[in-house]
This record gives sequence, C-alpha cells and structure tokens, in this order.
Amino acid sequence: MRAIKKESISFFTAFKCASGVVKVLFTSRLGGFSNGNYKSLNLSPYVGDNEKVVKKNREIVASFLSKGKDFVSVEQVHGTNIYRIAGTETGHQKDVRADAIICEVPDIAIGVLTADCVPIVLFDESGRIAAVHAGWKGLCAGIIKKVIKEFLHIDNKEKVRAFVGPAIDVCCYQVGIEVSARFEDIYPGIVINRMGSNYLNLKQIVKMQLEEQGILPENIYISPDCTSCLSELYFSYRKDGGKTGRQAALVLYTRN
Repeated sequence: MRAIKKESISFFTAFKCASGVVKVLFTSRLGGFSNGNYKSLNLSPYVGDNEKVVKKNREIVASFLSKGKDFVSVEQVHGTNIYRIAGTETGHQKDVRADAIICEVPDIAIGVLTADCVPIVLFDESGRIAAVHAGWKGLCAGIIKKVIKEFLHIDNKEKVRAFVGPAIDVCCYQVGIEVSARFEDIYPGIVINRMGSNYLNLKQIVKMQLEEQGILPENIYISPDCTSCLSELYFSYRKDGGKTGRQAALVLYTRN
C-alpha cells in the first residue's frame, strides 16, 4: 500500500488484492475550474455551480481513474438507502437518492460527495467496494450498520479495510442539545463541552460503529484533516456559510 498527495488529490492509496488493485482517492478543493463559492474543484452537480464547469472538474478526477471514466455518484439525502451498481453506470445518477453505493463490478469508480460530513470507503480482497456518506442523521439512522450488513460475508470481516476521509472534527463541530443527546448516552465522551457549548466527534462515532460491526481497528484509517480548520484545502459547509462545493471520496477496483 502507498499513500501520495497531488494538487487536486489530497490522499491516494493503491492496495493489491487477490486478483487486482483497489484505488482510494480523497480529493481536495484545489486544482479545478469553478469560481466564487465553489472555487475550484467542485465535483457536485447539484449545489448551484455551472454544470459544464462541474463536468470539467470531474474529468480531472477521472484522469486518475481506470480508463478515464467519470465516477458514479448519487444524490445524498442523509438517509440509509444503498445503491447497488448494476454494471453499466457512469457519472452522476441524477434520479437516484441514496447515501451509500456498493459495487462488485471491476473498472467502475464510485464516490460520495461531502463538505463536512464523513466520507467512508470500504473494500475487501475480493474487489468488493463501497462508499458511504455519513452525517449525524445517517449515523443515528444506522447507515454504517446497514452497509456493513450488506457488504460483509461472514468469513471476511478481518479482510475489510475502511478509510475515513477528511470531515469536520470535534474541534469545530458545535451541535445543539437535541443532537448531542442522541449520542452521549451511547458513546460516553463523544461529546465535549467547551465554555457551555457541545462539540461532537463524528469521526470517532464512525470508528466505533465500524468496530461494532466487526471491522478490525488496525484496518481502519482515519484522516486527521478537519474540513472546517482547513477550509483553504477542503470545502466546508459550515465554514463557507452553507453555499459551497463538494469534494469526493472515491474507490475503484481494477483486475490484473
């Protein structure tokens, strides 16, 4: 496995599995063509940016992927629906609402789009891949449990790897009592109180929920990057005032 950084790719790793290679990519907001609030590598076609410019941005990312094909993404709605790849999809699926994608077909890149929520990539040695979008609503609703249940075979839990990408961290993620109360009784210490305000550790919740579903701690990578602290590098819904672009967490399996 190797990790590298490029101008528009904040993290890239290639993992050799039984019959091929899995690529994991996390993009930054750098290196694209968008302007204004979406500057510059906005990859979302549904946040108000120019669609032709978004297409050019996605072409940049596609150049890192197999055969330069656009990655499959869906409209995310903070729910628990899972979209399974049939094998003919490419690009953004405008009519699909889901917060996770599972793929067992080689040479099809899949991804989720985020600007503070937690992106999760899963893969195993067989080449099965998944991408998950997890905000506090999805975590409450059980998106991780549902994805793992559909993703795992009984005998491969120890072979699954999980990458948790850049997201807003506990240093910046202030929440109200109605949100913090949903988590603090289940996960003691997950809410930090500073000067009367509550701050939620989404990445740690993701890690604990992955472990609860049988993913080994040593197979979970968590990015230390906070999208709010590093808003010059990442899009941040909170830091940017709600009108901003989206970066992507991508995964692709290619056969040897």
